[in-house]
Formats: sequence, structure tokens, C-alpha cells
Amino acid sequence: MLGASNSLFATFTRNFDFPFFLFFRPSSLFYPWIKKITKMADVQMSSAPTQRSNLRYGLNKGRPTTAIPKTTRPSNKKGVKTEKKTFVKSVIREVAGFSPYEKRVMELLRNSKDKKAKKLTKKRLGTLLRSKRKVEELSAIIVEQRRAGH
Repeated sequence: MLGASNSLFATFTRNFDFPFFLFFRPSSLFYPWIKKITKMADVQMSSAPTQRSNLRYGLNKGRPTTAIPKTTRPSNKKGVKTEKKTFVKSVIREVAGFSPYEKRVMELLRNSKDKKAKKLTKKRLGTLLRSKRKVEELSAIIVEQRRAGH
């Protein structure tokens, strides 16, 4: 009776395409066709989503459904530099020019007082990260002006 149930179990599990031995490990004496796996890396998982098997158990368990593609929300697009935004920013810079504190920072950068420039921009803008970005932006503008010959 014991041998019959073992062979029945073996034929039952061989018909499925997922490894039962990940969930319970019977001894390899009774089931020599089962190889022991030491790491989860030995089991090859495909990166592409597989079709679900409509079963409660196994690697592809669950009801087969169609995946809804994720759409990008407007809130996730915040801060992305587009061609239009850079053009508008350049037009505003050209028309309005620099604010008084930016002129002062540029003068400090020309006199190689970077630390003082960062301190001033941090006081005006609130955070050190914004300050560093502004100083980099203004120093790049100074380099462009030198190239242009102003």
C-alpha cells in the first residue's frame, strides 16, 4: 500500500510544471527523481510575467488576469526638464535679467569668494542644495559670458 501511494504521488507531481519540493521536501530515498536545491537562485525564474495557472498553489498561483499598463501621473512629471520649459526659462532670463542678489553673487564668484556666495544664496533660498545649484548655475553663466567676450 505504501509503495502504491508513493508511485501515485510521483505520477501526480510529475504532471505539474512547478517544483513541489520548494513547498515540502520529501526524502530523496522515496522519490529519487527529486533533486535537492540548496539555494533559491538554483531555481530559474523568468523576468517576464508568466500566465497564472488558476490554481491556489504553486509558482504561478492565482486567477489569470490581464495586466493593466501603468500610466504616468502628472504629479510624477514634476521637475522634469522639457524643451519647452528650458526655452521659457531662457526667454524670461533674457527679458527680466538677474535679480539684485544674483548680481551680488556673480560679483562674489568673479572675486573667487565661493563660500561667501554659497552663504548668501543659502540665506536667500533656504536650503544648501538650492544654494549649490544656484551658485553652479550662476558660475556657468559667468563662464559663458567670458567665452562670449562681455
